[in-house]
Amino acid sequence: MSPVNGSIDLIGFTLNHGELCACLLAFNVPVPVIAQGSEVSGMLCVQLELGAPAPNGGIDRERLVIVLEYDEHRVASSGSSGGFFCDELADIERQLPESVYIKACINCLFSGYNPGGHGLYGGMMCFRNIKSEYLQVKSKRDFFSVVGRQDRFVQETYLCSEFSRRVPGIGYGR
Repeated sequence: MSPVNGSIDLIGFTLNHGELCACLLAFNVPVPVIAQGSEVSGMLCVQLELGAPAPNGGIDRERLVIVLEYDEHRVASSGSSGGFFCDELADIERQLPESVYIKACINCLFSGYNPGGHGLYGGMMCFRNIKSEYLQVKSKRDFFSVVGRQDRFVQETYLCSEFSRRVPGIGYGR
């Protein structure tokens, strides 16, 4: 992500080849959580540490930690993914009871990532427009037959009215 000149005062920020670095970004993302069959309000508390400029032109570290808060519960990710939102959310999901999940695209039956890779956040492909065909996908090879036919790209925390919880063994995905 690059700050846009003129949109904010860049004095005091460290830029490396025009990219923001050497800072900590902290923000909250409200998400619905299903707990024991009921929808409750949840909050993802996100901290993204962008390291200092590195000799290779990149940054020397990137650490992402996400904490899910809902009802009286607090579940934290390990921060060991190397900065991938999906992996930190998966870490949280593994710690939750089976009857609890975040109701968002990260857990939707009709979403998936491009097998060629994706960035830190966003870039999930939504296949709600070809649901029955998408559910027939069982392998990476099959998946390539639907890539490019997705309805849209969405963020992991996006939620539309056609959400359906991902079921292990049905369709393609994690």
